[in-house]
Amino acid sequence: GTKQVIAAQDDHSFLMITGAVAIQPAVQPDIGYDPISDLMPVSLVSESSMCFAVRPNAPFQDLQALLRAAKENPGKITYGTSGNGTTTHMAPALFGIRAGISWQHIPYRGAGQLLNGFMAGDVDVMSADLALMLPHIREGRAVALGVTAPKRSEMLPDVPSITELVPGTGIMIWFGICAGRSMPEENIARFVREVTPLKTGSLLEQRMAAAGSSLLLTGPQELAARIRHELPLWRQVVAEAGIKPD
Repeated sequence: GTKQVIAAQDDHSFLMITGAVAIQPAVQPDIGYDPISDLMPVSLVSESSMCFAVRPNAPFQDLQALLRAAKENPGKITYGTSGNGTTTHMAPALFGIRAGISWQHIPYRGAGQLLNGFMAGDVDVMSADLALMLPHIREGRAVALGVTAPKRSEMLPDVPSITELVPGTGIMIWFGICAGRSMPEENIARFVREVTPLKTGSLLEQRMAAAGSSLLLTGPQELAARIRHELPLWRQVVAEAGIKPD
């Protein structure tokens, strides 16, 4: 885990992280580490969009209708996510704040339970990884209201980005690699140098694209910038939305 890599003080331990590394310090201030001072960024690995989806019989079938319904019924519309403090939770929380709506979060324990609850009609809107929802959208079991990527997805070109209606709400699910602060910079540079050729034309890149993810492998500067951007953003969202730890 994160604390073990930080404590290892060696030159060979790497840690796969997710966007939660920037969320958890806001949700749990006593988490026990600082992602800026305790971790050495190595590289962003990949990112993928989420989407907001409803069932085909929902009373709102586009984002504009959702916003109207939410404003007419404050706190009544529910959105389900894969868990409290996950990226699938923070994206609609941010959207709600910047859209000026109040809607109710229903956390599930993982994407499987979320999908079951959504299909059973237990929540009005589902916030989930686009790749998870694509088969259900294409087969007519769900309707995508919008994707959370800053731009429209090539996989659903007719579905708007939520930023088209509410600017400043584009959020991605992302993965990265970090190391402890004792990691020599030459080790990080070597790692980045060896994986960079995978970015274009590799089997890995093709398989990730087919699954709806973009392979980034951008190096340490971009990962550091991503974390530094999202840390204060999520602190603000947690404070304004009143998000509490489980």
